[in-house]
Amino acid sequence: MDKKISNNSAKANDPHNKYNEKKTLDPKLKSIIDNIKYYDETKNVEVDLFSKQADEIVSELAKNEYNKNNKNVKNSITQLRRFYNDIQIVKSKIDNSNDPEEEFHKELPYIKMLAAKANYAYEREHITSFLNEFIKHNVLDLVNSYQDFAIFCTFFESIIAYATGRLKK
Repeated sequence: MDKKISNNSAKANDPHNKYNEKKTLDPKLKSIIDNIKYYDETKNVEVDLFSKQADEIVSELAKNEYNKNNKNVKNSITQLRRFYNDIQIVKSKIDNSNDPEEEFHKELPYIKMLAAKANYAYEREHITSFLNEFIKHNVLDLVNSYQDFAIFCTFFESIIAYATGRLKK
């Protein structure tokens, strides 16, 4: 019995075991995500953020992806809307407060928690690594102020608009 446990733990710690491999994002897709920025050089909202960039994100979201277990995973509009609805609940709470800036700081941990929710959906094979990384990049790296959050909400709204009809239900 001890020998069997030993073999299993050896497999679990073997970096060459295919079940221990984490799916890494293709460099091209990582570049798309890393190039998302909310502001241009003059500190205005990036002109193409809600149009060309949002459309490019949806084009990638619409593609199938194989996960670490070689299973085909697709993003659905339903999953995308779940994340969008979580964002809208927080946005509504902030916008309806007496001091939106102060409320934003109170809600920031819950905004950042969206990264954990995305990771959970990814690990359960409900979303692709691209959507997981997209959400994590935005909420962990780009949303640092109330203005950033407002831009993220509008960006996500434009993604939903482009995704409607292009992602399965």
